[in-house]
Amino acid sequence: AIFAEGQIVATTGEFSYHQFLDTKDKYFYMSSDRIHDMLCLPLTSSLEFDAVLASQDRALRVVSGNAMLYQVSVGGPVLTVERYNRDTKTSPHVKDLLYGTSNGEFGCVQALPTGGQVVWQASPGVTPSGRSSRAGVQSIATCDVTSNGVKEIIVGRDDGSIEVFSFSQGTEVAPTLLWRTSLNESIQSLDCGQINGNVPNEIVVGTYSGKVLSLAPNISPGPGMHMHPPPDELAVTSQEEMAKRVKVMQGELDKLAVQVKREKEKYLKVSQQGISVVQQFKIKSRWEMISSTATYVLSIETKLPLEVLLFQCDAPIDVDSYDKTTCIVSKSKPQPEENNHFLASARLLNSTNRLELVFRVTEGMSGTLQVYVVPSAIPKTAQVVTFPIKPLALHQRMPAAEGSGSRPSSSKEAR
Repeated sequence: AIFAEGQIVATTGEFSYHQFLDTKDKYFYMSSDRIHDMLCLPLTSSLEFDAVLASQDRALRVVSGNAMLYQVSVGGPVLTVERYNRDTKTSPHVKDLLYGTSNGEFGCVQALPTGGQVVWQASPGVTPSGRSSRAGVQSIATCDVTSNGVKEIIVGRDDGSIEVFSFSQGTEVAPTLLWRTSLNESIQSLDCGQINGNVPNEIVVGTYSGKVLSLAPNISPGPGMHMHPPPDELAVTSQEEMAKRVKVMQGELDKLAVQVKREKEKYLKVSQQGISVVQQFKIKSRWEMISSTATYVLSIETKLPLEVLLFQCDAPIDVDSYDKTTCIVSKSKPQPEENNHFLASARLLNSTNRLELVFRVTEGMSGTLQVYVVPSAIPKTAQVVTFPIKPLALHQRMPAAEGSGSRPSSSKEAR
């Protein structure tokens, strides 16, 4: 993450936070766990910018200068943090922050110069298929998209879901889901603002494959939102003009088909000479424990449509659940003598770039899960992604928090 204001520039690495003043190093802080996001704001002084770090160990750390002031524990590893204005008459020293976690939760934290507290926390919702949404919150923003005078919360998740939450009982309690849609590929970022003059505010979304989409309030009667068409499409009013444009586009498609056929013929000639061609593609993966169900969520996403995924593991694991409308999972007989405790394949039924499965692991058994990803492309290639299964797979790190001495603990004495 990076922040710039005047002569001040703040950046974060994997574990470090730096603040520069006029290109010179001013402050430095080393975090005890990975930093996923950063928010800079004047908290302790109007002349200084403090940093709020979103950490992997389920904490928001407030850093002033070279030291941490305090941390606020939340329900999961924090992926994103944003400033939030609840439009309440509070002290100027009080800052409201929104955060999103990798296990699907998001909430509001009230930050003070001396400490912070969680105001409300929203648990993962339920997808249209009836399953609990475990997708992480990649981006979060606020905007009055319904023009009712109260800012809604817009959440973008890594499974492609975009959700709009509204406050029906005041901003002191968790909001309720107003609208939801899915783009079938992970949301990288989103923001709100007035882009087209026909509507007051729109939601602009950037996806993993590089698409930039705009969503706007539904102008027709009834609640909801829709994908906003680009301005050049709104100008098309004549059927004759539409027919001309279709004819031009059809001609362009015919030319592209001829070029594709010519390139395929070239490739066949080259491949007959015995030259190996390997097509590289990027894979976005996630292997994370869901503490509430004691399971692991595995998600694989590529920019190419997926065809087959092959699984091999040298530790005893099993598939707990998956979307049966998306893929068919076939298991093979384990071969413990060859260190193959789990062998399975997942064949995609539809053209999709993302697949999510839930695995159940055995506590105390360590190993490595290997996933062979085969996209729907020519020539056929595969890439391997490995995920470690640690002995204490169902344990997770807890940040030090106030009142930790009252937690249940065990002790051992040697005499």
